[in-house]
Amino acid sequence: MMSTNIAEQSEGKWHETLQQIRLQLRRGMDGETSTNQRKMGLEYEVNFGVNLLRLQELSKSLPKDEELADLMWHKKVREMKLLSLMIRSTDTLTMEQALSLADEVETLEVAEQLVFRLLRRAPFAASLLSSLFERKYDRHTPSATLPYLLLNHLAGEESVTATLLKQATPQIVSDFLAPNFYSSSVIYHALVKVASLRPDIDLSPLCHELLSKAKGTSQELAQQLIELTQEPQ
Repeated sequence: MMSTNIAEQSEGKWHETLQQIRLQLRRGMDGETSTNQRKMGLEYEVNFGVNLLRLQELSKSLPKDEELADLMWHKKVREMKLLSLMIRSTDTLTMEQALSLADEVETLEVAEQLVFRLLRRAPFAASLLSSLFERKYDRHTPSATLPYLLLNHLAGEESVTATLLKQATPQIVSDFLAPNFYSSSVIYHALVKVASLRPDIDLSPLCHELLSKAKGTSQELAQQLIELTQEPQ
């Protein structure tokens, strides 16, 4: 994270750019969207409710500068954080930076955009997947969804191995049992993708363990996974 002095210097350097961004965000603000996101549990200190398509268009007019991206990432503004991900380059992204961003994710929306915009495209995505599992994020936090969101995108890659999934099984089971439906759902979709694209990986032991410990909706998803893995390929 930037020190106070460096942050102040960066703020001054990019003052005009940030002012123009704020102006564009105010023009595109949507109170209804902001309210609906808050009801869905997407809590931001400031949320203009600007949709992703409009943010994507705005990002095209911004400098692809890492300093600007870092500055916006640390703003308590939803749109600034998302724009930060949109202007970063995977060509210069390092493993350390990727993990730092992962650790600082505060909402499920940002988690999804971080994976979609950056992590899945990083040249070290395979190693990053292992590192995210090793992080063992608290299952109640948005960061806990990151390895599964990334797994969904890498499911067909050779880097996704039976060994990796076996080592991650305790973490997968723990996260699958999280009380919110989103966690079990994102894990379910990731494993469905693996089962579809990598029939050479036997997911049966993992799926049976999920079924033996899950309850309610999570148990239903686990049962569906077992039925899927038993289907002839």
